[in-house]
Amino acid sequence: MAVKDSQVIGSVPLPIAGLLSPLPVSEIARQVDQFDSVMPELGLPPMFPITLLALALPVIPTIRLTDIGMVDIFTQQFVPMLAAT
Repeated sequence: MAVKDSQVIGSVPLPIAGLLSPLPVSEIARQVDQFDSVMPELGLPPMFPITLLALALPVIPTIRLTDIGMVDIFTQQFVPMLAAT
């Protein structure tokens, strides 16, 4: 979801487990194109953030972002977000 000034300006809903859509590919492509087109409004390059989606998927081995913090998937431990002093 892309939000600017508290308004949703673009989105690609993935209602099935947050990963899939029941819509036809043509409709998903239209949504992705629309999403890409609003990225410059946010100072970002026009690119659907699929790599960010993969980064947030906590079942892929390595360090991942989750809704409760960054987790080392191998050790199942939280990774400190601040540098140690």
